[in-house]
Amino acid sequence: LLPQNTRNLLVAGRCLSADRAVAGATRVMPVCFALGQAAGVAAALAAQHHHGDVRAVDTNELRRILRINGAYLP
Repeated sequence: LLPQNTRNLLVAGRCLSADRAVAGATRVMPVCFALGQAAGVAAALAAQHHHGDVRAVDTNELRRILRINGAYLP
């Protein structure tokens, strides 16, 4: 979700480059929903507690909140 060399940008969805054989598995909608939910919660945490710095978000806290809200985390 965090691109290298870019500050305060989260990327979620089906934005990727892959061979045709691999691309099919990446287009599964639940995965896209989970990435979007994670990006949204991370952005909210950054705005509320870290002056907008998404890299400062505690990933354990992010996962805890996602689980509370029923997100799929393998």
